[in-house]
Amino acid sequence: KALLEEWLMEQRGEALKPKDRSQRLSSINRSKLSIERNLNQARLTQAKSELDMAKDRLESAERGLDSKRKSSEEE
Repeated sequence: KALLEEWLMEQRGEALKPKDRSQRLSSINRSKLSIERNLNQARLTQAKSELDMAKDRLESAERGLDSKRKSSEEE
């Protein structure tokens, strides 16, 4: 009886190993995808920040040109 129980436990253990391995692989894949999404989001955040800065510079340049144009018209 003990040998049978031992054999059954070994079989059960072997049957569980691939599942555990596949679960680990699935977990690693989920983590990888999450990290990739976070990196892409960070890149987009940086790009948005740079775009906002460029818009601010353009608006500032336009204001500067408008003020020069107005002062030229006044002369």
